[in-house]
Amino acid sequence: MSTTKRFSNATTVAPVADNTNIMTAEPPLPTEGGPAHWEDYVDGDHWEQPGNLFRLMTLVQQALFENTARAMGDARRHIKERHIANCLRADPAWGRSVARALGLDLPLAAE
Repeated sequence: MSTTKRFSNATTVAPVADNTNIMTAEPPLPTEGGPAHWEDYVDGDHWEQPGNLFRLMTLVQQALFENTARAMGDARRHIKERHIANCLRADPAWGRSVARALGLDLPLAAE
């Protein structure tokens, strides 16, 4: 019977069929120069990429709105409004459609 062991550096060892163990995490790689100092939020644009993805999802956008409304069903109103505001930043059509699916008035949700 094999068991999973935990080392002091929190690397786990997973059991294998022949009762030997292999490490599931790679060792850290040394980095120097640019990759070690990359700032991915320099421009402050957190909305372009999700907006672009939303616009590519033309066949499943309605399902996205309905799934969002179902998943947020019992959430507090201010949480729903914050999500709508984030969707509006990514794409105005996304925000309007999520507000409609949640049954919220858009002008109040966008404030």
